[in-house]
Amino acid sequence: MSWLYQALRHPKVVALGEIGLDYHY
Repeated sequence: MSWLYQALRHPKVVALGEIGLDYHY
């Protein structure tokens, strides 16, 4: 789940929300 931690650190991903997390993954 390391990718999740890194994704949360990205402001852009947080702004996009779940969609950003899915795209980042």
